[in-house]
Amino acid sequence: MKKILLLISILTYCLSAKSQSFTSATGTDGTTITITATGETPSCYFSSPPSFNPTATTTSSPGTDLSNYVNVTVSSSTSYNPVTQQPTSMKLTLKNAFNQPITATFYFYVNTYCNGSFQLQNLVPVTIIINPKPVIITYYSVAKSTTLPKNNCSAGYVASKVTYSVPAGKYMSTISQADADQKAASDISANAQNYANANGICTPAIYVRAEYIREGTTVTDHVGVNQATGMPYVDGSTTEISGHVNLVAYKDAACTQLLMLSSPLTVAVINSSTHGPTGTNTYTIPAGQSSTYGGGGDLEVDVVIQDSYDDNFFFWDVAGYNNSYVAVASLRVY
Repeated sequence: MKKILLLISILTYCLSAKSQSFTSATGTDGTTITITATGETPSCYFSSPPSFNPTATTTSSPGTDLSNYVNVTVSSSTSYNPVTQQPTSMKLTLKNAFNQPITATFYFYVNTYCNGSFQLQNLVPVTIIINPKPVIITYYSVAKSTTLPKNNCSAGYVASKVTYSVPAGKYMSTISQADADQKAASDISANAQNYANANGICTPAIYVRAEYIREGTTVTDHVGVNQATGMPYVDGSTTEISGHVNLVAYKDAACTQLLMLSSPLTVAVINSSTHGPTGTNTYTIPAGQSSTYGGGGDLEVDVVIQDSYDDNFFFWDVAGYNNSYVAVASLRVY
C-alpha cells in the first residue's frame, strides 16, 4: 500500500509539474551538499521549501534493500523567489553506513505553483550517490636514535659522545610507514647535533702513542731439514730485533709533556705484522702513571720487532676507543 501511494503521488507530480525537478548529486558520508531545483520559472515553480519524507527512500545500487544504511538530514531549505528568480534549494547532510557507495533516491514534499494553480504535497525525487567515508590508516614512526660527538670543543679537548633518541610513535602519517619513519629521521638530522653540542662535555685531551724500546739484536742460524735424508742443515741466519712496547700518555699532541693519569685509561691497540693477521686488544694505563711501563707492566715484553729471515715487521698501533683519548702515530725504533 505504501508503494502504491508513493507511486500515485509521483505520478500526480509528474502530470502537474513535470518541468520542475531537483538535480542529482554525489557526496560522501558526513558531508553536506546543496541540491538545487531546475526548470523553475516565474509562472511555474516550487512554492514551498522541500520537506523530507524519510519513509520513502529507495536504493538501486549496489542493491535495492539498502535504504536502512542511508539517510539525509535537511539543514536548511528555501523555496523559489519569483522576484529574484532564485531557485529552490536545500542543504543536505549525507549518511552512508555501508562499506560501498550507494545510489539512493530520497523523496521530498513540495507545493507547486503553475499558471495560477497550486498543487500541494507533491513528492519529488532526488537521486544521490553517497560514498562511505574513506578508511584512513595511521602509521606511527618506529624508534630511532643516533650517537655522535659534540663538535664544538676547542683545540686540545676531547668531545664526549651523546645519544639522541626519537621515541616510537612520536610522528604519524596517513601516507605510509616510510613517511612516518622519514619524519623521525628528519628530526634526528635537524636536532641531533645541536642536542649533542648542548649536552656533551669537553675534557682536556689525552694523547697516547705506542713507543718501541729496542733492547737488543740477536743473530742465529736458521736450520732447515733435508727432506731426502732427514738431516738438518744451515740455510741462512736470522736477525731478530727485540724490545719492549709501551703505551705512553701525554698532555700535548707533540708528545713532549708526560701526563700522570688520575684514573685508569683503557687503550685499544691494533696488532699486525707484514705477513701476519691483524687483531685488536685493549690495555690499561694504571692511575698514577703515564705509561704501561713500570709498575703496570709493559704492553709487550721481549717482543720481536723485526725478523730479517722472513723480512717480517711487527707493529703495535694505538686505535681510537670510546673517544676518551687521541691516538698518536707510534714511535718506532728498529
